[in-house]
This record gives sequence, structure tokens and C-alpha cells, in this order.
Amino acid sequence: MRIADNKKVHNTGRFKNSNLIVRRNKEFIIDIRFNRPFNKMQDNVEVEFLIGELLFEISFKHFRFAKRFHNCVLNLSLALIKMLQTTEHLGTSSIMHLTFCVVYTVCHINSQRMYLLPVYRTICLYFTKPVMIESKHPKKYTSLCRSFLFNKREINVRYGRDKKRTPFSVLANDCCAHLTGGSPNENRGTYIIVSFGKDIGEMIWKCRVLNTQGNDVTVGITPDPSCIVGRFRTFVAVVSGLGKQRTPKNPDTDVYVLFNAWDPADQVYLSKESDRQEYVLNDVGVIYNGEFNNMSSRPWNYGQFEEGVLDACLLVLDAGKVPLVYRGNATEVVRQGSALMNSQDDDGVLVGNWSGDYSIGTSPTAWTGSTEILLKYAREGGVPVCFAQCWGFAGVLNTFLRCLGIPARVITNYCSAHDNTGNLKTDIMLDEDGKVNKSRTRDSVWNYHCWNEVYMTRPDLPQKFSGWQVVDCTPQETSDGLYRCGPTSVSAIKDGELSYPFDAKFVFAELNSDVIYHQIDKYGKTKILHVDTAYVGKLIVTKRINSNQYEDITSNYKYPEGKCICFHFQESCAAIAPCPYFSIIVLTPGSKSDKQSMQMAESRGVPLRDYEPPAEAGVDIQLQADTVKMGEDFKLTMYIKNQSSKRCTIDATITGSVVFYTGVTSTTIKQETRKATVEAWKTEKLLIDIRATEYMPHLVEQSNLLFVVKGSIEETGASLTTMRVVTLRTPELTIRVSGSPRVGKAFTVIVEFRNPYNFALENVQFRLDSPGLIKTKFKSYKYTALRISYLSISIDIQDQPIKYQIPTKLYLNTSLKG
Repeated sequence: MRIADNKKVHNTGRFKNSNLIVRRNKEFIIDIRFNRPFNKMQDNVEVEFLIGELLFEISFKHFRFAKRFHNCVLNLSLALIKMLQTTEHLGTSSIMHLTFCVVYTVCHINSQRMYLLPVYRTICLYFTKPVMIESKHPKKYTSLCRSFLFNKREINVRYGRDKKRTPFSVLANDCCAHLTGGSPNENRGTYIIVSFGKDIGEMIWKCRVLNTQGNDVTVGITPDPSCIVGRFRTFVAVVSGLGKQRTPKNPDTDVYVLFNAWDPADQVYLSKESDRQEYVLNDVGVIYNGEFNNMSSRPWNYGQFEEGVLDACLLVLDAGKVPLVYRGNATEVVRQGSALMNSQDDDGVLVGNWSGDYSIGTSPTAWTGSTEILLKYAREGGVPVCFAQCWGFAGVLNTFLRCLGIPARVITNYCSAHDNTGNLKTDIMLDEDGKVNKSRTRDSVWNYHCWNEVYMTRPDLPQKFSGWQVVDCTPQETSDGLYRCGPTSVSAIKDGELSYPFDAKFVFAELNSDVIYHQIDKYGKTKILHVDTAYVGKLIVTKRINSNQYEDITSNYKYPEGKCICFHFQESCAAIAPCPYFSIIVLTPGSKSDKQSMQMAESRGVPLRDYEPPAEAGVDIQLQADTVKMGEDFKLTMYIKNQSSKRCTIDATITGSVVFYTGVTSTTIKQETRKATVEAWKTEKLLIDIRATEYMPHLVEQSNLLFVVKGSIEETGASLTTMRVVTLRTPELTIRVSGSPRVGKAFTVIVEFRNPYNFALENVQFRLDSPGLIKTKFKSYKYTALRISYLSISIDIQDQPIKYQIPTKLYLNTSLKG
């Protein structure tokens, strides 16, 4: 196999993997060496590609263990080895990997107590020799071995008695076996045969002989543009009247097949090279967060080419039991991946946690990239990794998709509605004093929410709905029984065409819900104070191609929104209309297309907006704040703009709360009442002092403050309501390099951090990640005083081509009879 040359042609040369990695519908070249010169008029040769694994499940129903409960997981019984014999084969299973799935009990710990739960976890052991199950089993075997799972797809087993550990027994009838995806089958695309020589049969994949020289034959093979994506075992078989003679199994000749964004026949084809470089081959990126008028960003290492990541992504599909026949369809792979990234219902990659307590895992804000997460998931045999929030889910899914060859990017939607009731209304319930009533407020508006887009054709939809598709793996609501969302067409979302799969209504609500402020009186009755039709989905961004700056893609999702203004007229206008009281609703310019989209959405099942907005007050209130660093005092500015021809007096209550980025309020830190008189057509400015001592003791992660204004006009009694989130800037880290970095030479990276607070910090941890150079490094400080703290890490940069040397040629050796 000309691995290096093939990888260059297939744009897979950056993968740190010594095996051949190719893309669909693109020819790759292999070299076959026979024991004598090949004769195309006499010899029949087949090259076989197989995908699928034999899966054994062993349930340990009876076992005894000593004090160390967790050690029983490491004591895999010798009975499992004895049940597998290498002397006989079971049909096609003789050329398959084996996987053990061990069902055991683990210990779960929460913040209050420790308890035991029977749950399912998987330990994968891969064997390279053909095996079978004995026809007869003794009733019991004793554990005499210990096994350790390594990063690679193979396992070393160390035999010998361990007197310090109490052995446990296994009942033979507790085991069963089945094939992942069924037996390799030509009709299902799991068993591919290409042939050359005397008799050439019908082939799904293409094959041609490129060169014959002595005993060596060079063959070009082209996978089908819709074939299964994954790791294929490769064999060469010489066919004669006596049967087939195959080459022995050799993991070094396994071939990975990926989606091909360079080929027009592939479902994920992208026409522009710059797009392919960014959305398939770029292994670093930026994920945007903060708030829409004070954006911040988080660098993210996707690391799809790092050693072990490709196998980890395939393990995600295997652990999720995704049928092999689904793995050639990009739509199915994306939808399955959306469910498998979260552990809400299927032991997926990441555990979501928004509680603020991360004591038994890693804080979501601590991750620097996907590589560490995916390798940890694979290393621990498919145990979900703790913890993540929306950007972490989106970052890991982006790695998963790009690694398999699907163009993908991370999207940030600012002011993203989470509409629990599905009625396109985000209801904010306020008490009479202006505080958000947490018990009555079920919906929320996230400061931002991250999801992914994938680029593909949708054979199941009209052609105009191909292109970018939304997919969201953050566990929010179920879809077909699992926590997942998408893929759903971005174009369909924009046009309100919500009847097409998948989950278009939920995504539409995230972008187009109305924010309705309600007041609850002391009797529990509610009335609408204000309706904001333009608060949700204010800004949608992604990383710009060849830049770390953002690209505004709001227009891909929404037409320009108009503002709905309702004017109420009484007896003074009776000459205009026959009734003494009537209303006129005015849509501001630019809202026609948006209105048509909403009408289309309503015709596709979105609930009608069955409420009447209150009368336009003629006064507008806005809250503004400059960029605020955490730990600093600041001023919140309230602008009161009188848009009427009469003077008005405003009574307003400003309530400040600490809030999670998901819009859920925590502690009230400020409540202040102000009164202002504003002349006609004038604007009045009020300043509210916010002191650090008020908010610092109550801050939660990501340091967000929510300010809600509830006011009224004395002259008319009209209500005024608005809200604003202020994100506090965290202390900055600076990175500098000492000396001149040279390949193969160590150099020092210095990370500087200054504690800006008037108190010491405890348990400070630095994480340093450098894609392609080092694995994630940690540095912890138990105590950091009010000073500059330095983190110095010595990094050895190796010459990567030497470390990951790829053979120029890897021959498939076989014998020709006759």
C-alpha cells in the first residue's frame, strides 16, 4: 500500500495514523506481492474489504469481592479466554475483531452521599486472532488474569495468580454473542469484493490493474461514492478450483474510508476549496460566547487529526450500536452523532451539567478542546466524560464530523430562546416588585447557545433545502425518543417550512420566539406588560474563513425583523371610525418577508400568536453598560426616550440578579426605584451604581448579571419593561515564548495571570493545549495571592514526520498456485 502517496491525494496526510485513510469515490493504490509472476489469463484474484465486529456480552451475575469494590472491574475471568479457541473458525467471523462488553456495577457519588446503582458500562477488548465459542462449557471458571485497556485498539493480557485480589466466578450461560451490523454481506455493503485476472465479476467498488512488474502487481481501487464509512479489514484471496486462499489478518493493512467533500458525487460535496480547507481540514477554531453587544470568544482545539481520535470517533458509533448500513448516509450519521454526543439517554460522550457543582468531574469551562475528551472516552471504554455545556457539546461534535469527512462549523445564536411549552412564546413572569418569579417562569432566554451546521445534500427533502443543516447535540428536548436535534435545513427555517425533518419547529422557536413580560399580582392573576418581538435571535455568528474574526450569518436564518406597534384610540378619534374604541397595528418597514415566513410557519403547525400586545407607550427604555471587568464597580445607564409630544413622568424599578448564561436567575443583588420626568421628544439618562461588593459574593460560572426594568407612565398608566444581561470580563491570560523555538529543541512557554481581586484565590488550575505538539498539560496552585502568577512549561517539539513515519509501501503478500 502506497500509504504516503495515497494520503496526499486523498487529503488525509495530516492524520497521525499509520494506516491507509482514503475518501469515497477516489482511487487509491495498493501493491500486492505474489510468490510468482501474475498471469491475468490464468489467475483469479480478489481483494476483500470487510467491516463489522463480533460482539460478546458477558453478564457477571455472581461475583464476590473484597474491600476494593472497583478492582472487580479489572479482574476479567480467564473463563472468557478459555471460551474462545483459536483452532476453529465460525464462518466469516474468522476475520473479525472481537469485542467484550462487560456488564458490572459502578459506584456513583453525588455531593451528599455515596450509593450503588446497577448500570451498564462497556470495556472493549480487541483480539486479532480468529476465535470461536466452545460447544460445551464447565459451569464455572476462576479469574486468574488481569487486563488493562490501552489507547490503541488492542489489549494486552497478563496471566498469573494475584493472591491479593479475591477472584469471582462466572456462569457460562451468562454470555451471548452477536455480530455488530450482522454478518458481512455484499448486499448490505459490509463485504466488498473487487477482482482482477481471468474472471472479473460485477463489482460495487471499481478496480483496475495499473502495473505488473515481476511478482508485484499494482492495483487501483475506487470505493463507491455512497459506501459505508469506517475501518475495513483488507484481504487478498487467490481463487482456484479448490476454493479461496486468503492472506492472514494484518491490522496494518486495514483501510479507513471517509466521506469525500472533494467529490461531486458524494453527499457532502463542497464546491469551494477554501470552504473545504476551513470546514473539513482546519483542526483549530474559535467558539463565540458572551452577549450580543459584548462578544467574547473561546479558542478550541478540534484536533481531528490527532493520534487515536479517528478510532475514538468510530468507537462512538460502535458504542451507540449504530447499524453499519446507516454509516454511508451522512444524514443518518449526523442524526445519530447528535444523540451520541450527550449521555442523557444512551451513555454518549459527554455528561451535561448546569448545576455549578463539578466536584466529581471537570468544569465545562476548563476544557480547551475535543481531543482530550474523545481520547478519555475511548480510553475508559465508552464511559461518559464529565462535564460539558453547549459549546463543549458543539466543539466535540464538530471534531466528530470533520474527522469523518463531513463539513461542519460551530454556530453561536445570541439571545437563544428555550421554549419549553412550544408555543413560540417565551414567558417571563415578574412579581409586583419587578423580580423574576423563578417558580412561575418555565421558559428562558440563553445569553447564547452553540450548535453546529453541516453541509450536505438532503435526498429526503426538496433540492432547495440542501446545503447547511442545523444539528444540536446539547440535551434540551427529545426527538424520536432521544435527546438530539436535527439535521434540519437552514433555508427551511428561514422560510418557515417546518414540516420537513428533523426538529425544525424547535430550532425555529429558538430564533423567533416573542419575549412576553407578565406581571403577577398578589392573587396570582397575570397581565401582559410588554411584548418584545425582536429580542430573541438577535445575532447569529460563526468563525470567518481564514480568520479568527466572526461572520454574521443572521440573514441565513431570518429575514429582517420588523417591529409590531399597536396603537389604541378612544373617543377623540371616533370621527375616523364608527366605534368609540379601536386599535391599529402597524408593522415597521422590512417586516414583510418576516411576516410571510411566520405565516408559513403557522400553516405548518406553529401555534398562532393568540395574544394582543399592549398599547404602545410612546416611551422607550434601554439599558447600557460598558465593558466591565470582574471585580470592578461600574455604572448601569438607563436611557428613557420620550417619543411623544407630551411630557411624561416615569416610575421605574431596576432589579439586578446574578444569572446563569442559560437565563436562569440565582441571587438578587440590587433593587432600586427611580423617578424621572422627560420632556416631549427628549431623552433622559439615569445612572445606577453597581458595586463589586454587591455581586462578587454571589457570582456563578461565566459571571453574568441580569438587570430587569419594570416601570409605568404616571400620566397614562402604560407599562414599560426591558432587560439587559451584562457579562463580566474575566482576568486575561497572556502567553509568551522564551527564546527562538526550533524543531527538535525544547523551549519554554510562560503563561501570566494576575489576580485582580483583594482576596487570595485557591485551587487555581492552568491547562495548556498545543494542537499537534503536546497533549494537554496541567499546572495547579493551591493558593494564589494578590500578585502575578507564572506558569512555566517546558515543551519538547519533535519532528512529526519522524514520530509518525508512514511506510512508502506496504505489500499484501500472498501465494499463487500452479
